[in-house]
Amino acid sequence: MDDPKHPEQLDRQSQNPAAESPGVETEEKFSSPVEAGSNQTVDEEQHFDDSESLASVDSVANEGKPTTFDFRVPIGLAGDVGEQWLGWLDLLATDFNEKWLQLANAENRLRSKSNITLTFDAAKKRLPKPAVSYHVSLNDQPLTMLVVMERALAMAVVMQVLGEPVDEMPQDRPLSVIEHSLCEMWFSQFATSMGDSWPQKDPLIFKLGDLDLRPHRSRLHEPKESMLFATIELETGGQQRELFCLLPLSDIESLLHTTGSHGLPLSKSSEMAMQQRAHDLPVAVTVALGSAYLRVSELANLVEGDVIVLDQRISEPLPLKVAEKTKFFGWLGRKGNRQAFKVSEVA
Repeated sequence: MDDPKHPEQLDRQSQNPAAESPGVETEEKFSSPVEAGSNQTVDEEQHFDDSESLASVDSVANEGKPTTFDFRVPIGLAGDVGEQWLGWLDLLATDFNEKWLQLANAENRLRSKSNITLTFDAAKKRLPKPAVSYHVSLNDQPLTMLVVMERALAMAVVMQVLGEPVDEMPQDRPLSVIEHSLCEMWFSQFATSMGDSWPQKDPLIFKLGDLDLRPHRSRLHEPKESMLFATIELETGGQQRELFCLLPLSDIESLLHTTGSHGLPLSKSSEMAMQQRAHDLPVAVTVALGSAYLRVSELANLVEGDVIVLDQRISEPLPLKVAEKTKFFGWLGRKGNRQAFKVSEVA
């Protein structure tokens, strides 16, 4: 008979609790890797590589088995917003392939590969070098994204436009001015298809902006701003490459949230509340007295009492500007002890 107080016996029992009751199944308990008394770290508990450690919108649990969540791993869009984003990408892929087939007589199949959130600084480090990218902005909205592809893929796109077969990815080299113009056709169609594939009643209008040949040095957004880093697989001529879209997380979430749950419009009460909130926003207006040009020497010698003649005639109304654009014309006056402006016409 074993001595229950013998330390070796206690150690064997603690390591194999099933030994006390043969034939009885023991429940496997899930515990955090940083639980008190554990000598395992997060890195020891999980075995991630770069391709597996990124949580995406379309990821699922493995057979319902419990897994340890690593809070250092970037995540993607969650819930209904994530579903709407993936649905939008599916519609974009269909629309783009159909229109590019008509334009260049070549198929370009797009497929969402992963969608994660990163800071703009961290996202830029994942972009290919060398690359070709364009700024794409949503009309009348703050959303401006960066669409990026490796330069060799851009060359393959040019070959398609010229009617040349793309049996294999061309060797990388700098693009000529004409080749950049042809490549711009692809990015322009991508921006157009993003707007046309918007699942709501009225399509969005996306505009193609500036060419950026060094997206990894871009200053389009603040370094610490949270971005949606979308990786899209592009299949062309039997070759598969990756396309990248960097979108401000707050802007894309705001845009998708306005469609309501499961892509449905907002309720009437919610819509009215948002309109009221928009109506209450303060807007800065500026009345311009006129302008003048001075030499540097004249500006340096200005003293109290000097008179600067402006280009504005006293017989003409003054412009009132909103966001640097003239919206109204009118006349200066006084109300009480404050200067005032009386609107005489709409610009």
